[in-house]
Amino acid sequence: MINNTLELGSTKSTYYFTNWSCLKLSGKDCLDFLNRLLTIKVSLIPIQKGSWAFLLDHRGRVQESIYLLREAEQSFIAVSESNITALYDGLDRFLFAENVHLNILQDSVCIYSQLSNQQEHHSHIVKHFASNSWTIDLLGQQQEYLSVVSDAQAQELRASYESQEDLIMLNDQEFEHKRIQQGIAHPLREYKDRSPLDVSSQGITEGKGCYPGQEVIERTLALGKPAKRTIAIKLLGDEVSLKSLIHAYTQQQKLQVFTADSEKALGILSSLSTVIQAVDTKQAIPYLSGIIQIKNRQESSDSLVIKLAEQSFDHIQLVFV
Repeated sequence: MINNTLELGSTKSTYYFTNWSCLKLSGKDCLDFLNRLLTIKVSLIPIQKGSWAFLLDHRGRVQESIYLLREAEQSFIAVSESNITALYDGLDRFLFAENVHLNILQDSVCIYSQLSNQQEHHSHIVKHFASNSWTIDLLGQQQEYLSVVSDAQAQELRASYESQEDLIMLNDQEFEHKRIQQGIAHPLREYKDRSPLDVSSQGITEGKGCYPGQEVIERTLALGKPAKRTIAIKLLGDEVSLKSLIHAYTQQQKLQVFTADSEKALGILSSLSTVIQAVDTKQAIPYLSGIIQIKNRQESSDSLVIKLAEQSFDHIQLVFV
């Protein structure tokens, strides 16, 4: 069935009470410690602001992708969408004699918000928990906000928001659909064990001093062309074909991208929304939103097809967004 009920293109403000985890970092050496490990120049993040940041291995591949929020001069909160224990261990192994304290925030909820205008930030978040809110450019288009609050505060805030008709509360499926629809990379699906430049240069400070994987990143930036690129797409087709593709994706089967005349894969379908929508035409053509990661030589979506082993989804047309 085609779903036209999600108001994700609305001008209303949206809120998502995430299941993301938070790690607090503090101590007099905290700034220098993070600055020598992460891809972002941490000292440039103003207090009460935030940024994407990555912890890479020596090959320049992403081990951890985080939102780094600056709480004070030597106090930060790292927000992870995936495994907070892996993030803790990944940072802890670089700790020696530095005065840096790592503390997983157990009683915390991270709230994501995308506001229709910046003034709403004051009416909907700051009046509740001003000191716990960080401005961050998550989508590369407008200011987004992350707020880290206690479980009790989150319940109070959720009850307040659910009674307001001018707000949209997103559930997990709706947020995932929104992420994919807007081409936002996921830490595990798009970033993990890949170069961050295969997605974008967001979260990387060019020319920054030494950090793990820095030489690989700087060399790629100098060449001006990463090996792969990440592209938001629409997959147009009949409902039967789209449902078959959804089934394969939800079964975690490897869906590869080919050109129609090649037997060698260009890349993969890394993310797929399971919400079937319709192109706004008289025919109401069904489509899915997705994200592909392909070799950087493909200039258009012409003749691209999705394949699973010997099965080809020929009746599904790929269109770059």
